[in-house]
Amino acid sequence: MIGGKGNRLGGTTKQYRMLCGKPLWVWSFDLAKNLVSMNEVDEVIVVAPTEDVDLLRQKLACYSWVKVVSGGKTRHDSVVSGLKAAKGDYVFVHDGARPFADLAMCLRLKEEAILSGAAVPVLEVVDALKKQEGEILVTVPRENFLLAQTPQVYPRDLLLKVMEEASNKVRDESEVWSQAGFPVGLVKGNVQNMKVTFLEDWELAKMIGNYHQCVERCGVGYDIHPLEPGRPLVLGGVKIPSALGSVGHSDGDALCHAISDAILGACGEPDIGLLFPASDAKYKGANSLTLLKEVVSRVQEKGWQVLWVDSVIILQYPRLAPFINEIKRSLGKVLCDQRGNGIVNVKAKSAEHIDSAGSGMAVHCHAVAMLRRISD
Repeated sequence: MIGGKGNRLGGTTKQYRMLCGKPLWVWSFDLAKNLVSMNEVDEVIVVAPTEDVDLLRQKLACYSWVKVVSGGKTRHDSVVSGLKAAKGDYVFVHDGARPFADLAMCLRLKEEAILSGAAVPVLEVVDALKKQEGEILVTVPRENFLLAQTPQVYPRDLLLKVMEEASNKVRDESEVWSQAGFPVGLVKGNVQNMKVTFLEDWELAKMIGNYHQCVERCGVGYDIHPLEPGRPLVLGGVKIPSALGSVGHSDGDALCHAISDAILGACGEPDIGLLFPASDAKYKGANSLTLLKEVVSRVQEKGWQVLWVDSVIILQYPRLAPFINEIKRSLGKVLCDQRGNGIVNVKAKSAEHIDSAGSGMAVHCHAVAMLRRISD
């Protein structure tokens, strides 16, 4: 139901406020779409303010299973209007001001309604419960007190009957259902399934919404470079004193290359071999730390944020422990959070005289990157 005005929130009508890129009511509609796609519900009734019905019908015309109807002056009237438009044996009754109801809870409610006749999601009262009597606060035992949420599930015909017989002062459907003497099954609600009523609710909803909208992915990177005498050994943008240096079209910085590939992999981008090909003369001898900076800029332009990078250098000679902090500081100039703190870790391992790294013929680097993006 999105038929209310949301006057207590102020400003734009509540259900049409943009919450993390989409109107508040659309969050609940998207949940309904998921239920339809899973064949858990057959139809969706959108109860809207009378003046918005035609516009919403146009917007939702592509969904054959949607019907938009006018609400009333009260919640009671809007629910009755929606129930009359529905055809199913059972109905979910949901408040469009609760954007974070989840699919799992809906499935539990449906199962419980079939067993008990009706189902309501509830939360236990965990704060100290008080009652104001004049200037005195009286503590009320919180045992047996519950907070009811939506959606709630009922047999449609019977709920319509008890709603039509009830007064207009209805807080939720479980009130008239219980007053009529019908039992209801209780399902554990979700603390995130909050109702947006006041401005402080809206601010909290924005924080929760950003969490719901975010996508986090992990990428893996690996690089190996042969070592030869007389060449510089560069790792993480730091030149390491060594008789052996890495061979490569750029400066041969295997650590920067591995980290770059890990970051690119996390967001589905091509590897650095395709982005900065050895066939392109402009990358001959290129500073790999600069290339890493370009990689970070590339993924940031696509909305990704690098959260953390962990890496391992496998090298027999020279011993890298004295240079690790310097390498981390160098990388941290490129890989840092909004406060400028480095978000990269570097470890060095001896190859224990095994394989190409152990014989001093190559340097191996592995990296893992965690990225986050707020989805559209």
